[in-house]
Amino acid sequence: MMGCLFVLPFLYSCTPVEYNQPAIITPTTIATKQAPEHSNSLSLAPATTLHAVLVGDTNDKGIGENKGIGDGVKVDLQNIQNLINSITKYTKLSARPEILKVGNPGDYDRVVQVINQLSVEDQDVVFFYYSGHGGRQLDKKSKWPALLVDGPTRSEQMLDLDWVFSSLQRKSPRLLIVMADACNTPVKQEAIATKESEDPNNYKKLFLGYRGHIIASSSIPDQLSYGDSNTGGVYTSTSAFLSSLTKQVATSVSEPSWHQIMQDAEKPITVKVQTQPGNPFSRVVEKEQQPQSEVDVRAITSVQLKGSEPSPTGRCSQNQYSPHPTDPSKECCLDDDLLPICAEK
Repeated sequence: MMGCLFVLPFLYSCTPVEYNQPAIITPTTIATKQAPEHSNSLSLAPATTLHAVLVGDTNDKGIGENKGIGDGVKVDLQNIQNLINSITKYTKLSARPEILKVGNPGDYDRVVQVINQLSVEDQDVVFFYYSGHGGRQLDKKSKWPALLVDGPTRSEQMLDLDWVFSSLQRKSPRLLIVMADACNTPVKQEAIATKESEDPNNYKKLFLGYRGHIIASSSIPDQLSYGDSNTGGVYTSTSAFLSSLTKQVATSVSEPSWHQIMQDAEKPITVKVQTQPGNPFSRVVEKEQQPQSEVDVRAITSVQLKGSEPSPTGRCSQNQYSPHPTDPSKECCLDDDLLPICAEK
């Protein structure tokens, strides 16, 4: 297989390492059903818990001129932590972050244990994010990559993104987001490389007003993913996911959309790569990175009240209510901050 190292302050490159056949966890089938995205009116789920499992290979320091991916991964993790802070600030979700810095032998078991032990309620949000080395087996059928959480030279245990997705999906969260900024190239053929102002109500609509799941990775099968030691992965931090999400939570957007976010994040990314870093005769060539995602989410529906009838609690200024998601004897409305208030009917 190949291992990936930083060769420039702004690009990843790869050097060969010994290939071992990885032991991969068998993935389950991923649903691709596209559900209706919007209804006539929006009801927000009760503010519960945001489980954020953030995994990054910060241990890779590289060798010689190859700077490794560690610094860029640190930037990615910090940018995603900033996003989690914004989500909790604007939605009142209670965050339970697990930040796992990996890249050493034994980290595979540590990540699997965190995922298996995650306790999730049916109204919770789960966000899994990985930045680091990745690849795929030669016979792999799924389009999603596997993650080298034990480090780029230890391919005997690769954490399959399919397994992460199916394991978390079985816990039945209201909203599930699984994302990897990592290479998606065959481990034997290619290098494994790494890779407006905000409206608080739009955070609430995205993270409280949707049900379903999203899975995404920074490149399609047989492609590398690129990154920058100062600004992080081009998919996560500069060209795709966070930039498209930022547009959707802007004050100029009245109806933010997960489908639009992930559609924008799938636009091809072009990066400039030096063919021989450090060589005065090196050429700069353009490489393309194509992100991929599958989105199966829907906005939570609500029922509009007639006239100016009071809300169930008398504290909601918005003229709408919806059934409680788990208790049929209750109904909920939205207060002035678009936070749900529930009471007996």
